[in-house]
Amino acid sequence: MRVLSTSNLEQMRKRIIKYVIERQTSDGGYFFACVPPGSLLDTYYAIKTLNMLETKPPNIELTEDFVNSFQSDYQSGNIHALFLATEVLSALGKSVATFYKFGKSALERFNVSQFENYGNLDIDVTSELKPVYESVVVFTNLKIDFQKTQILKLVLALFNKDGGFGRNRNSTLSTTFYALKILFLLNSLTGTQESVAEFLAAKRQNLFFIEEFYYWLGSCFIIGKNLPESVKEEMAHLIWGYQRVSGGFARSRAIGIATLEYTYYAVSMLKVLGQI
Repeated sequence: MRVLSTSNLEQMRKRIIKYVIERQTSDGGYFFACVPPGSLLDTYYAIKTLNMLETKPPNIELTEDFVNSFQSDYQSGNIHALFLATEVLSALGKSVATFYKFGKSALERFNVSQFENYGNLDIDVTSELKPVYESVVVFTNLKIDFQKTQILKLVLALFNKDGGFGRNRNSTLSTTFYALKILFLLNSLTGTQESVAEFLAAKRQNLFFIEEFYYWLGSCFIIGKNLPESVKEEMAHLIWGYQRVSGGFARSRAIGIATLEYTYYAVSMLKVLGQI
C-alpha cells in the first residue's frame, strides 16, 4: 500500500484548509453550500477542523458575532445550541463566561429521566446518547455541577453483552462512541475497555460510511487500543479516498458531495492516525 510522502500530505492539508475557509459566509458563519445564512452546526465543524489543522480562521470577530446572534436559542436553554456555541468560542480562544447564566437556566430544565424515553428523539439524531453527551460537555465547559451519578447509570444501562452500547440490546457504533466519551468525561471508563475492544474488533470489517470509521476509530482511541501500523496505514489510505477535488470529504468513497461535517470526521481520524 502506497504511503503518502510528507510533501503530498502537506498539499492535501492545504487543500482541506482552502475548502473549509471558502465555506465561510458573509455573516461570519460557515455553510457547506457557501451561501448565507451560515449554519451554527457547520460553523462548529469548520472551526474545529481548522483548530485541528492548527490554522487561524479568518474574520474571527465576525464569527464570534455570528455565534452570539443565536440569543433566543441560548436563553431557551437549548443544549444543542449551547454545545455548539461554547465549543466554537473555546476553539477560537474566546471566553464562554457569558454563557454561564444560560447553562444554569438549561440545568433547571435538565432531568436525566427525559432521556430514558428514547422515543422522543428527533429522527436525525445519530445516537440516543448524543444529547446526553452534549449536555455533559456544556455543563463541564461552564463548570456547572450536574447529575453525574444519574447520567452514569443511564449510560451503563445501555451496556450490552457484546461489549457495545445501545438500547433494546442492539449495540451500535455511534452509541458506543458517545457512551465512551461520556464515561471518559465522568472518569468512569474502567471496566469496559476489554469488552468494548471485542465489540470493535467484530465491527471492523463492516465499515463503509465515513462516520462509521469515525465512531470506530474514535472508540479505539478512547479505550487506548493500540492499532498495528499496517492497520493505521490501511485506514488512512481508505480515509483519503473520501476526499473530493474541492479538498473536502464526502460520506462515501464512490459518490456524494463534500460537506464540512464529513471533512471534520476525516480530519479527526487523520489527526489520530498521525497523517496531518
